[in-house]
Amino acid sequence: MEICLINFYPKLNSKNNSHHSIEYILKPFKTSLLKNNNEVHIIDVESLNIQPCLGCSHDPFFEPKDFCQQIDDMNELYPKLRNSELWVFNISVNSHIIPNQLVNFLDRLEPLFDKEIDILDEINFPDNSKKKGSVFLISTSEYFDKSIFNHIIQEIQTIAFVFNRNYLGQFVRPHLESFVQLNLLKNENNFGNNISKISELILQHNPVRNGILSEIELDVINKEDYNKQFSSIVSNF
Repeated sequence: MEICLINFYPKLNSKNNSHHSIEYILKPFKTSLLKNNNEVHIIDVESLNIQPCLGCSHDPFFEPKDFCQQIDDMNELYPKLRNSELWVFNISVNSHIIPNQLVNFLDRLEPLFDKEIDILDEINFPDNSKKKGSVFLISTSEYFDKSIFNHIIQEIQTIAFVFNRNYLGQFVRPHLESFVQLNLLKNENNFGNNISKISELILQHNPVRNGILSEIELDVINKEDYNKQFSSIVSNF
């Protein structure tokens, strides 16, 4: 199976290309996805040249194409995205506003639109159409409250709908740094096991239910202690 792992998260140190604590989640997840000879295409959105959408489809004489007229990195991505049964979005959010580069990427997916699908049928008879694949979201944040994820969840759900893919759910992890530090101190193996279970489900295009997620999405710090730590954490972003 071909899989696209679509990453959007900042680099902490441009000199050595180091990443923040999202790697604690990403590494075991990527290892699980690579099992059974799956081919995983890594798309690091932040490092790509992706121009804003020109809105060509708003032209009443617009004819859909399998590519974009703009000359940037997107045209190299369309074949990988089109051939992949599973899109896994791995997105760090520390604002209620989606960053421009990620907006550009999502807007520029238009050439992948399934021209044979009737949107009204999708709305009225969502179980009748043949899906082209699946979408799953991993999202992390240094903010305490899960409401920080509402916008990105809605956005990725819309992407799944528009491109005729099953939305399998999401794993969201607030106050990420506190969660990682706690698990490192405990030498916690349960987290890796839960990540493996999530991977197995989405590789079979099965939705991820709250039973698996409840343990790894729980708060690991109270709001008062979080507020004391937050100022030092955000200085890294």
